[in-house]
Amino acid sequence: MNSHQNTFNLRDASSLVSGVLHASPGCYQKPLILVKLWSHEGCRVFRDRLIDDTDRNLFECVLMGVHNKYYIRPEPDEELQRVGAWTDAIVIDDKDDMDMLPLSEKINIAEKPSDIIFADFPDRPGSAHVYKELKLGSKLALMLGDILEDYNLANLRGMQLVLFDDAILHLARIARIIRMPRGNVLIVGLGGSGRQSLIRLAAHIGGCRFETVEVTKSYGQQEFREDLKKPLRVAGEKKQQCVLYISDNHIIKESFFEDLNNLLNVGDIPNIWQSYEIDELVESVRPLAKEAGKPLGRDDVKAHFTSLVRSNLHVVLCMSPSGKQFRNRLRQFPSLVNCCTMDWFGPWPQHALLQVARRRTVTWAVDQRYTDKMAEACVHMHLSVEQASARFQSEMKRHNYTTPASYLELLNSYEGILKEMDQSIAARHSKLSNGLQTLIRTNSEVEEMQGQLIAIQPRLEQSQKDTLAIMKELSAQQQEVEAKQEIVRAEEAEVSKSADEAEELVLEAQNNLDNALPKYNVAIKADQSPDKSDISEVKSFARPPELVMFVLQAVSLLFNQPQTWEQAKKLMNAEFLGKLHDYDKDSLDEKMKSKPKANFINNPKFQPEVVESVSKAAKSLCQWVRALFDYSEVYQQHIKNISIQRNLNQINEYYQ
Repeated sequence: MNSHQNTFNLRDASSLVSGVLHASPGCYQKPLILVKLWSHEGCRVFRDRLIDDTDRNLFECVLMGVHNKYYIRPEPDEELQRVGAWTDAIVIDDKDDMDMLPLSEKINIAEKPSDIIFADFPDRPGSAHVYKELKLGSKLALMLGDILEDYNLANLRGMQLVLFDDAILHLARIARIIRMPRGNVLIVGLGGSGRQSLIRLAAHIGGCRFETVEVTKSYGQQEFREDLKKPLRVAGEKKQQCVLYISDNHIIKESFFEDLNNLLNVGDIPNIWQSYEIDELVESVRPLAKEAGKPLGRDDVKAHFTSLVRSNLHVVLCMSPSGKQFRNRLRQFPSLVNCCTMDWFGPWPQHALLQVARRRTVTWAVDQRYTDKMAEACVHMHLSVEQASARFQSEMKRHNYTTPASYLELLNSYEGILKEMDQSIAARHSKLSNGLQTLIRTNSEVEEMQGQLIAIQPRLEQSQKDTLAIMKELSAQQQEVEAKQEIVRAEEAEVSKSADEAEELVLEAQNNLDNALPKYNVAIKADQSPDKSDISEVKSFARPPELVMFVLQAVSLLFNQPQTWEQAKKLMNAEFLGKLHDYDKDSLDEKMKSKPKANFINNPKFQPEVVESVSKAAKSLCQWVRALFDYSEVYQQHIKNISIQRNLNQINEYYQ
């Protein structure tokens, strides 16, 4: 027992007496309860600081020795019989010492000292807190279950805790400490053992506000101090009970422990407040100091604020014992031991593991007959890993930590595998059931079809005979078809030849069309060339020149009018241009074009360049006449192409 945290002083003895004095008056009425209270407080102050089972067992032996030495009931003798009503006594083994006053009942402590519980848990949420003895069992578990349910209703993030016996003992220890003024806790244990959950529940039971720090990527000393200001204000400025939770995961820098050491020791952190913040605190706390009857000076009010912080703020530190860092921190910052009550979170015992496993397995979709066996299997796996880890440390000098968090992960993995297997089995069952139903349905349909087949058997035989007759007829028809196929092949060769010739005609017609298109474009432009001024110019002649009259005769012939000057003038009325534009060009055939073509189109004088030398207006009419004939040639060629293409399509359709 030479560890640094096992160094005790008068402060620890004072803590024991303080714990006894915080009990309710009912604890002092019966000697047995008082002795249990004294044993309980001794365990909390001294035993909880010990680091291994060897030291704890030794402490329990010493405590039981004290019980046997001072609190046993002595044999009655004449001296005691003369006392009268005092039939019991507490005596000291040294006969030279003065006898203690006799007790009213025999002292017989059946529980182990470590299992004695004194706590101020309310019987129901909202009832009074009385520090009294509690018994482990279903009644206490049910009472704490109601408190846990009340916590979940009051907080958005609920907790699903299994309050087994060890968890209840730790909860009672934490709640006992934070109910005392200047009560601070140092919880030592590996992460994942339920430390934070129990701290939150204990804070809820004690009516304390829960505060912690939030570590960010750029977290440093300044940010840590800013986070500490909030619980300091709650405890000192608002005079509220507050629990400050700090774990070793929050300690980014070792300098954080210097602030925590000062906070635990004197209730203040040097240089944490700016001057304006101190002024605000003084103004805010001055009414509280006045109410407490304290001086109202600046330093006095500040000292009262520090006193309120020490009384109302309960620092709960959670640290891991692995490695040398824990021992170094305890040596460097003694307030972590001197100003804190320690609570060691060890591995969950077997019954706790079994309780947690049973709590989980009853929610799984399995037959309730197997849940206990499954829970025992999970406990066995976890304990076997712990044993293997101990052997690994003994042989290889290396640690493999198995924490309650790994046990919960085991349960989650087991549940996940179980769900996967259930889904796989359900899928296979569904597949086999569907297959079986399909087979049953198929058998039923086959039997039905067999009955139908027997019923239609005579018709099938008759159909077979008819089929044979049809086959003979088809054989005869096939011979006829083969003969016709020979004829068709001969016709196909002939038609193929015709198709090739038609293809050549199409190509030739397309070439002719390509050559005629320029003429067609000129004809379209010429159709729009005569205008009103050209007509007026021609009509202005008293006796038109020969070439002008020659052009007018061609125009009159196309309109089927007499070829005279008087008739030409009548023709060139206000509607003449419209008649030129609307002339039915598509109606010109070879018969209608024969006479104009012979008399005018083929005449070398009937050219726009020649006529232009006499009259530009007559030139436009000459262009119109020639364009009309050019358009007719293009149009006739187009009609011929359409006819050839239609014949070619008919040939292709025939082959297809």
